[in-house]
Amino acid sequence: ENKHISGIYNAVSPEHITNIELVKKIAKILNRKIIFPNIPGFIIKGLFGERAIMLLEGSRVSSDSIIKNGFNFKYNNIEKALNNLLKSNKQE
Repeated sequence: ENKHISGIYNAVSPEHITNIELVKKIAKILNRKIIFPNIPGFIIKGLFGERAIMLLEGSRVSSDSIIKNGFNFKYNNIEKALNNLLKSNKQE
């Protein structure tokens, strides 16, 4: 908590990755193959309309504001975060 700052901040990771990169990293950590079907864009557009843009193109949201105000990420990249989530759950 920081009472000296105000406004709107994006609570997002400083690292931007695509969905396929995420799936590949999860598969690597779990030492498994993960297969996702390649759904054509026109089908996704038909199902989701305008919202399909987020699914097909993603978004580039910045965490610069919270970093400049002193926020430190416990896991500053996806591999560290996934290792924490997936390896600790795998051992249970």
